[in-house]
Amino acid sequence: MIGDMIKELRLSSKYTQEDLAQKLKISKSTIGMYEQNRRSPDLDTLVKISKIFNVSTDYLLGLDPIKKNPFASAHSWENFTKIFPNAIRLTNEEQDILTYYNQLSLTDKRWITGQMIDLIKKAEENISIRKFGKR
Repeated sequence: MIGDMIKELRLSSKYTQEDLAQKLKISKSTIGMYEQNRRSPDLDTLVKISKIFNVSTDYLLGLDPIKKNPFASAHSWENFTKIFPNAIRLTNEEQDILTYYNQLSLTDKRWITGQMIDLIKKAEENISIRKFGKR
């Protein structure tokens, strides 16, 4: 059942129910009900779950026994980097940060970008001071 699948994917990804609830913007108790098969996710939530765990909705529903990522390119990472040599692979944490960032308003995005630029400049100044002994 779908609840068993959600629980299996959550545990294999080392997410707590709270972690998954936050990613989906729902309550922890709702996750618990899904995992106990007492409630089923709506279509939007089902799609979000499939994206979080990189599986197809058919896999989540038990219609396809093959666990696969419907959003992945047909190319391997190695082939992809040959085509796009400057591509970088993001960690799960970096992907989460970008997911949250993309949900922000344009104003908040600009503020965060400004803060990051300031931090980078300060870090570069500190490196320069340590490297050349300047103050």
